[in-house]
Amino acid sequence: MSELSQSNVIRVTVQGVQRTIGVRNINELALFTSEPSNSIALYNICYDAASVGELYGTDSLTYRMAVNVFAQDANPISGRGYLVVIPMNATSATAASFTSDAIVLADWKAVNDGAVIVNGVEFTGMDFSNISTLQDVAKILSEKLSNVFVTTSANSLVLTAKKVGVSSTVTLTSPADGTDLTELLGTGTTVAGTDASGETLAEAISRPTARYTGIITTLSLDDDAISAAASAIQAMDKIWVNSWYSVNDITGACATIQAASQTHTRCLVYTQGVEKAKLYEAAYAGRAFSVNFEGSLVSQTMNLKTLANVEPDLGITQNDYNNAETAGVDLYVSYEGFPAVVSNGANSYFDVVYENMAFKFYAQNYMINALKATNTKIPQTEAGVASLTDALAQAFILFVKNGVFAAGKWNSSQTFGDPETFRKNIADQGWYIYHTPVAEQSQSEREQRIAPLIQGAGKRAGAIHEADVLIIVEE
Repeated sequence: MSELSQSNVIRVTVQGVQRTIGVRNINELALFTSEPSNSIALYNICYDAASVGELYGTDSLTYRMAVNVFAQDANPISGRGYLVVIPMNATSATAASFTSDAIVLADWKAVNDGAVIVNGVEFTGMDFSNISTLQDVAKILSEKLSNVFVTTSANSLVLTAKKVGVSSTVTLTSPADGTDLTELLGTGTTVAGTDASGETLAEAISRPTARYTGIITTLSLDDDAISAAASAIQAMDKIWVNSWYSVNDITGACATIQAASQTHTRCLVYTQGVEKAKLYEAAYAGRAFSVNFEGSLVSQTMNLKTLANVEPDLGITQNDYNNAETAGVDLYVSYEGFPAVVSNGANSYFDVVYENMAFKFYAQNYMINALKATNTKIPQTEAGVASLTDALAQAFILFVKNGVFAAGKWNSSQTFGDPETFRKNIADQGWYIYHTPVAEQSQSEREQRIAPLIQGAGKRAGAIHEADVLIIVEE
């Protein structure tokens, strides 16, 4: 006797739900390096500095920068990110230098009014009468000559420009008054600066590698290489944190970036040495790319943050401080004894660029998952469009929770939809969403299955960086 299938009566199909896509993590930080590695991989994802040390050696700049990334009390790991180290076939730009003749300490010890003109800037009033070593001479010169680094090599002094590339120079000329130090330095040996060569950063970031948003590099780059990279990065969902070594770059290369509105390139200036500037760069990026946007009131500003393993830059004057504010350059200074980041907003603030990009990632993710996480379809009706606006609303709600957006008064004249409803929503909840009615959509867009235009607005919570206080006291 044959057995008949139950499907003659009941037909059952078990269907799984569509899997959603995870949100792109903005805290994935890339470190591009030209140093040799013992790995042949195109890149290495690392969750601690020790892993980088195993790949590049603990005496490498790559490792020391990784140490400063992870040394911060909040770092990419805090934001569920990582550090991806990406090798480059490139050579750093170099700075011009001048190596003096052999130094005779007795000659320097007789000087109490030393003076010299370096690259057109005159420095006077240097007293060497209490020196005992060549290092003492270098220290006095370092504290005075603000436009070059001064080190020692054997029994000579080395003056190195704070600018890299073929345009960098170290030119010494005699002063009008004081004891002429050019006579004590001698004719010496001058080496010209060179531009970066090999693969450019602009080329490297175009290579298919691991996913990342933040960018730092061990390379020192000349102005042309920086300009090319800044232009390329501005068109991408990436943020480049780059350091300069001279205060002249505040009103030079950094001001040029600010004038071009290249907000995706974050300018740092640190004058205490090339490697120290790179370590500041790494520490800054480690602290900056650290927010877990799933949390409550986690939005941060870089202003007044203290960075581990970084000493304040004592080479910044009040004039440099003012220029940095104008050019949108971030510094690391000492405010009467306590070290802190100075975050300036002339080229937008870091947190504005970072949080805008993070919100974009969340909004895209929530809305694409609204389309993807269905086994049928989203109809091209008001109800269908509502599923997309509801998804966008969830992104706004999250970014109110994490402190990026907040209820407040809308001060701009630009609105959309019904202006009264727009302003009320911003005042009550900090965000507003509007879409063109389906009935008003063009037939050509309907045939292409494009949703009506969806518009959103959010009120940024902002941040307080400084304040004025007036106190009245009565006897």
